[in-house]
Amino acid sequence: MKRKHMIRACLLLFCLLLCTACRSESKPKETRFSFVSEDSLTIVNAEGQELHFANKVWSGTMPVLDGHFTVDFVPGSTSVQVRFSESFSVRFEPEQAEARSICLSFDGDDFRAVEGPGLQNVEYTRSTVEATGENMQYEVGISTGTRTYLEVTGSGESRVRYERDGKKGYFTAQDAPFTVVLRDRDQQEPLDTMDFSAGETCTIRIRDGVPSFAR
Repeated sequence: MKRKHMIRACLLLFCLLLCTACRSESKPKETRFSFVSEDSLTIVNAEGQELHFANKVWSGTMPVLDGHFTVDFVPGSTSVQVRFSESFSVRFEPEQAEARSICLSFDGDDFRAVEGPGLQNVEYTRSTVEATGENMQYEVGISTGTRTYLEVTGSGESRVRYERDGKKGYFTAQDAPFTVVLRDRDQQEPLDTMDFSAGETCTIRIRDGVPSFAR
């Protein structure tokens, strides 16, 4: 398994376990980010507070509630916990590593993970995630806090977006075709898979916390 795929799988599992443990909270209080320690990035919340990470050093006006290196079973990773905000913007520094990875889990909510070369910015709210970049070769993981999660892959892309509205979610890619795979974290083989054309929307239905998808 290539390193980036190993990181992706471990980040997905880490956030899945963290998310599942937090589902009893009726209102989120904290938000956790996980990413590769080699990355240099800036996180900005809805209140305008900034948190910079470079050369394994944190700085900025956003308070860090908890942060550490080498997340369990993910060597070379970093995790940071901050206060909940209605939105977060993540900006990667262009001169740093090309294979970037970022995972966000709102306490008591599902998680969204994005990784791949060409990734430059990720915008998060509780109901959306939007990634932009240049010629992205991306992988997006979307979970509802159960054993199953969606994995979306594509290449040659500048913008992808996921939006959740109640028990439905919608994923679109602007420039190029993409593939959606439904996985179980305890199984290697996918449960289902479907290909979509550029500009087409994948509709994701969530029943009893389990996602499925259709055109």
